[in-house]
Amino acid sequence: MENFAGKHILIVEDSKINQKILQKILDTWGIESSVANNGYEAIYLTERNSYDMVLMDLKMPEMDGFKTTSIIRDPNSAVLNHDVTIVALTGEASEESYNRSFEVGMNYFIPKPYTKETLQETFAKIFI
Repeated sequence: MENFAGKHILIVEDSKINQKILQKILDTWGIESSVANNGYEAIYLTERNSYDMVLMDLKMPEMDGFKTTSIIRDPNSAVLNHDVTIVALTGEASEESYNRSFEVGMNYFIPKPYTKETLQETFAKIFI
């Protein structure tokens, strides 16, 4: 098991169940997590905190993951870390969503349902 302890990850997810599942997994790995229920909350938090990674749902009410990522990547936005690693976590695993995720600046794409092992493999690529 890789050592991810001490990392701080922002979970951007509108599903309370998915938030809790992710937080529980991250807790077992010693990762601190914060939660944003939508893109607006994610922007607010990334303007005030620097994260090691953002786990981004693509389909959310109010502001989706594509728009949120575009704002995070915009050098003119007030976000503290425009280069933060962004991982798409989505039930919308179409080729269009996959391609669009990378076009707006996401670094990785994980379709739902994902496994703990899939997350661990992706985190290892990012943090090791």
